[in-house]
Amino acid sequence: MRIITNHEDGEVEMHVVIVDSTGVILNEYMVTGSDDHHIKHCWIPVVEGQTFEIWWFGRGPNSYSKLDILATPCLDGSDVNCGVLLARERARDGWGWLDSHQVSADMARPFEFGRLELADDDEPPPDALVEDPNTIRVQLGWGWSRPQQLGHESDCHTFECPEITTSLGKQEALLAGNYASVTLGEPIASDILETQNFRRKLGIPSAEFVFHYGPADWLQAYGIDLNVPSNSGVNEGWN
Repeated sequence: MRIITNHEDGEVEMHVVIVDSTGVILNEYMVTGSDDHHIKHCWIPVVEGQTFEIWWFGRGPNSYSKLDILATPCLDGSDVNCGVLLARERARDGWGWLDSHQVSADMARPFEFGRLELADDDEPPPDALVEDPNTIRVQLGWGWSRPQQLGHESDCHTFECPEITTSLGKQEALLAGNYASVTLGEPIASDILETQNFRRKLGIPSAEFVFHYGPADWLQAYGIDLNVPSNSGVNEGWN
């Protein structure tokens, strides 16, 4: 999806896409929302067990040339690691990307689509259920970052792993019928974490991209025509 807005200095364009493990962008359907309100929604088809990545990009007038872009993702209501696309990477038409949540200096758990489980209780406590089911939310903001690399011996950084709940209330399940979920896979080796201290540019609103997801057959039953994706080259202006 993309959001295009007009600012005092000129046009600002921001993109976020969800990509599978082979680098293929997942098709987007039923794109709704408003550029003027800085938010877009869509539906994407997913496959249980499939890993995925979040990619983002932005461009603007010359006054934005030295600004970085911070991506803040939220998976099914749970916050995970942020990422930064540096200004020098944007200048080379590079994209920012996140594919996992860091759990130690050199280990990460990949983003993965899974399956919701029905809660045993008819009325389980609210904190035992998915907060924002079937959604990948990504907020993009402009500003400046300062990298801080953490080595293997670093003990000044605490790694936290979110508990992404995969339980759904029975009544919710009956109403929705969409059992897809997002989870974190088993830990794998990763590059040494480079964290970013980020300072937002005042006066520039952030943009929010909300990807609702479900199995392809459920999307079709929901009335979504999978033969007409919204993120074609014509509709989304890829170049």
